[in-house]
Amino acid sequence: MGKSRKRSRNVWQSAEMNNQQYRMYYEMLEQMACAIYRWEGLPEEIDQRFLELTLFNRGMSVFFWDDDYDAYFAVQGAPSGKINMYQNPLEYIAYGANGFHRRMRAADCVPIWNNYLRRPDINAMRIYARRLADIDRTVDVNLMAQKMPVFAIVPESQKLTVTNLMKQYAGNEPIIIGADGMFDPSAITYLNSGAPFITPELLKAKQTVWAEVMTYFGIENTNISKAERVQSAEVEANNGQIEANRLVRLNCRREACRQINRKYGLEVWCDMNKDISSQNMNVLMMAEPEVQAEGGIGI
Repeated sequence: MGKSRKRSRNVWQSAEMNNQQYRMYYEMLEQMACAIYRWEGLPEEIDQRFLELTLFNRGMSVFFWDDDYDAYFAVQGAPSGKINMYQNPLEYIAYGANGFHRRMRAADCVPIWNNYLRRPDINAMRIYARRLADIDRTVDVNLMAQKMPVFAIVPESQKLTVTNLMKQYAGNEPIIIGADGMFDPSAITYLNSGAPFITPELLKAKQTVWAEVMTYFGIENTNISKAERVQSAEVEANNGQIEANRLVRLNCRREACRQINRKYGLEVWCDMNKDISSQNMNVLMMAEPEVQAEGGIGI
């Protein structure tokens, strides 16, 4: 019974580490997806963080003016009712986590779609996060096989002693054995696992998957991994893929901006995000002392 419980605990710990590795990558990709875009001219009451999280997880958000609250909203939503000849919904339902609920005609709101298929990114990111986590866990196993390359066969009377020694070895602790003890090294038989060292190949595979995710988001990256010099045509082809993926989401957000501006007289726009403030600070730090003193570069 005790052995069964210990085995179950080890399996549970391994599964927990698998889940933690997956959650780490999933949350990293989700936050990166929300940081890609910069919205300008949004009404102050609209939360850009919530807007991008909604598009990532739901695939759409509904923008509208609410007379009861005397404010603009961009909240979670869903199509409702019939569609027209262009497969655009004629009605929408807007709702919030606090119980807020509105049903409205298409003429009374503007849908903000995440992409041309009007679907969220969450499903793709789950696949990529699992793939990255699996590679990392395989690296862990491969490194452990290099650290513990043997299996030990021992008499039952010495099993506990050898188990504790293996724990010390795995924990990078020095192993000290008393000479007058009952431990008999000659009674131990070792079997080599023969596991090859494939960690470098796994890390290359991880880099390839990561570059694929960046291309999916339209983020500049180098996904050409060959060692020889890369030709300019290959670079241009790679940049073309990145730009096409970038426009998949950016064009849908910009179309929503145009509709919002026409309907409500606002000046809303969406663009790829860039840390202009840090760039200005770097330029200022490299400038001449008199320029720094005068604050010649606005931040």
